[in-house]
Amino acid sequence: MRTIYLFYGRYPSEKAAALYTSAAMESFAEQGVESVIVASGRRYVGGEENVPLPQGVRVHYIPTLDLYGIPILERIAHRIALTTYSAGVWWYLFQKSSKEDVVFSHELLPLWAASLIAKKTVYEMHDF
Repeated sequence: MRTIYLFYGRYPSEKAAALYTSAAMESFAEQGVESVIVASGRRYVGGEENVPLPQGVRVHYIPTLDLYGIPILERIAHRIALTTYSAGVWWYLFQKSSKEDVVFSHELLPLWAASLIAKKTVYEMHDF
């Protein structure tokens, strides 16, 4: 069995979601479960506040069309980036996943894309 966590945000970063993802996946790895974080290509470019990668966890970056910061596209940049990430997740799982993999995420669109390939998906609801 392998655990795969779909993380759309910048990774690694100092944000709480990235810290949680690191801790959760490191816990799986400590139990002997192969653990992979599938993060968006929107990489964090900060300084000292950057969080170290968890021990025993692989990170795979999905190329993501990041149009944040372009004023004319501000209203749709998030949707474009999330959609390209979700398509990349589907392709990654199509190529690399097995029936035994468990896929976690707190993002609906990438998890929906994953559910088309992976049979074991878990939605983490962080807000209601």
